[in-house]
Amino acid sequence: MAARGSICALLCALALSCYKPQIQDGGFLCAAVGKRCPDGFSCYDNHCSRNPTTPPPTDASQTGDGADGSMCTSPPVTALCAAPPAAGDACNPTCQTGCACGRCNVVGDAPACVPSGTVQLGQICRPGDADNCAPGLVCLPEVCGNGLARCYQYCTDDAQCKTTICTITIDDASNNPTRFKTCDVPPIACDPVNNAGCPDPAFNCYLTSNNTTLCDCPSNADPTKLGKNGAACNIYNDCAPEFVCIGNVGGLVGNHCHFACNVANPSCPNTTGADGGVGPPAACVPSGTGSKYGYCNI
Repeated sequence: MAARGSICALLCALALSCYKPQIQDGGFLCAAVGKRCPDGFSCYDNHCSRNPTTPPPTDASQTGDGADGSMCTSPPVTALCAAPPAAGDACNPTCQTGCACGRCNVVGDAPACVPSGTVQLGQICRPGDADNCAPGLVCLPEVCGNGLARCYQYCTDDAQCKTTICTITIDDASNNPTRFKTCDVPPIACDPVNNAGCPDPAFNCYLTSNNTTLCDCPSNADPTKLGKNGAACNIYNDCAPEFVCIGNVGGLVGNHCHFACNVANPSCPNTTGADGGVGPPAACVPSGTGSKYGYCNI
């Protein structure tokens, strides 16, 4: 019985010595979340390497998370607010907390730590799991343009959105809403009188009721169905380019489209004179105190 036990022990030892998987140096990608590489390997140039051929960065901001010795290929970002990740989440996309490397972005229906992009708020970006927006932003597709998308700001409440509100729900890959949101369309310095200054021709430049300009898709893909002077409207993009949706102007009750104008250099249409002939140009009324743009009171 003793000899038989010795043979069994020997066979077990041989079996254990045979199971020694060979992991190729640099042969596979680092994991996106959690432990990025096996013991003894470091993440460098997005591959797991036992001995990186290029010296690792010396700047502390470029180094790893200390948990597994991995090195960041995308530097960690500065937190935008203090809230930690929600229970079960890898990170917090609004506050950019929880990522040792890179930025926090919603991938599919959950936040994950991914490489940081550089595209800024309101600018054209690359949508998908590898979007290229800066930290705190996410690339969302638009309803106009051919695959057009731009960067929106993550939020959890209206106070984080400054001049807009926290209202846009982020959808997952199946177009189902997630629990994450962004601020509404961001303001941008464009020209609503000449419909100029937007980052893509598919957008129109609009003057909104809260005295800001922004670029957005029209509410109707058919330009002939967008309102012009005197047409009823519910929101700014119901109007055609170079018109503004404003309430109770020119004797009309409720919101209607009116010509947009530059307060310093107005070019409003002529009014109708008392005799039915051509009267003087309509007044250009500023949309707010100190506003550069306004509407023609006609």
